[in-house]
Amino acid sequence: MVVEVAKELAIQLGPRNQEGVWGLSYSYHAHVPGRGNLLRYDNSHGFGEYHRHEYDFATQEEKPVEMLTREEFPTLIEVLDEVQAMARRLGLVR
Repeated sequence: MVVEVAKELAIQLGPRNQEGVWGLSYSYHAHVPGRGNLLRYDNSHGFGEYHRHEYDFATQEEKPVEMLTREEFPTLIEVLDEVQAMARRLGLVR
């Protein structure tokens, strides 16, 4: 099982030359090489639009896309926990 993580960040100078880090784009993609997709979170469809894509592992059909708010978009550790639970349910790990 593989979880690919892609984040594009920008550093911006604020007042008093303080640096701030801004997240521009995010993608967490969980899949089993040679077998198919499990899950993908991203905002690659437009700035400020967050999505959750889930796949039926047996058929590889994408389930309805779930729209998320920025606050609902998970952290990496939350995604890893979700993927681990999915993998257990599917019998991919013990």
